[in-house]
Amino acid sequence: MTYFPQIKTTAAELKAFEQLNFNDSDSEVIPILQLTKPRLSKTLDPLQSLNNHMERVFKRIGKNKTAIVDITQDETYQDANLNQFIHDSSDGYIHWINYLNKLKNKYNKNIIPSIVGKAAPATLQELKAQINSIYRNFDKASIRLPAKLDGDFSKLKELFDLLELTNRTHKLYVLFDFNFVAAKYLENFKGALNSLDQELRRLGWQSENVILFSSCPASFPIGNRDAGVLEELKMIEYEILEHVSELARISYGDYAYIHPERNEGGGFWLPRVDYPAANHTCYYMREFNKDMSRDPYTDKLTITTTLPNDKAYKNISSRIISEDFFTQDALTCWGRDQLRENTTADEITGKSPQHYIAIRSNMHMQRVLALLS
Repeated sequence: MTYFPQIKTTAAELKAFEQLNFNDSDSEVIPILQLTKPRLSKTLDPLQSLNNHMERVFKRIGKNKTAIVDITQDETYQDANLNQFIHDSSDGYIHWINYLNKLKNKYNKNIIPSIVGKAAPATLQELKAQINSIYRNFDKASIRLPAKLDGDFSKLKELFDLLELTNRTHKLYVLFDFNFVAAKYLENFKGALNSLDQELRRLGWQSENVILFSSCPASFPIGNRDAGVLEELKMIEYEILEHVSELARISYGDYAYIHPERNEGGGFWLPRVDYPAANHTCYYMREFNKDMSRDPYTDKLTITTTLPNDKAYKNISSRIISEDFFTQDALTCWGRDQLRENTTADEITGKSPQHYIAIRSNMHMQRVLALLS
């Protein structure tokens, strides 16, 4: 079975994927790239900044690596260029088609483009024109469909007939996006997947049908404010992977254990290290290295760092790697090496939350690949 991790083209998520160990073959892993806006540049216009961003993306992903190319649906990561691709349906979404061809010709000839836009009455003809353009210019296409745990999958053929895709499924990746699925809904999720698999078998389509979801929360609960307290979350990715392996027409994909609608964050933050373990649990630990006080006269809030972030991350890493879930884990990956290096080197491997998001995501994706092998 092929693994389909969804990767936003942010620094953290690209780093997590770039550091994966896998055979460079299309049968093992195909990333789903969700294009995000580039970082702002004072010297470049927005389109050139996006082009430079894409060049960096494909250098990290691999210029010959088969990858599905989509646009993020998280508006906090969109800009005018990405909005134009999604919302300007004129001439069969010509701006998106032109940009896809540019990506293929300049950066990666093996991309699989996603169909953008919605099947609304006002744009239906333009949407079908986009689909025809993609099939003329590319070997395969991808379409993302929102999915719900209590969804009705009996309307799939009606939708595909409307889009004139029914006879093209042999060249189509269908992404069934369940978004965030809380761990408590594990059995409901399994039931939905059973229903989806049954409908796909009935239809007899030749498409590659990929589920996408994440059980990673938007924020990790704080249960205890004492330093060095290990907390844990139930995660369902590995149980769903096992379940999917028993189904006939569904392939496994996820959000690389990152919440689907993550914000870049702001304000103050507390150092935290997460460890998605083999026992379906994500362990995590914080260092409460910030004191807050408010001036009684001005009401101004002052935040004081009581322990430098690098020392906090070193402390947490030391505790994490001494736990049984770490010492008894046979997984070999960049993320685990980063935590070990934090405890042995003079300089830690990273001081930002994004670096530790990359570590968590890398460990998770590497474990999925290990389970599939």
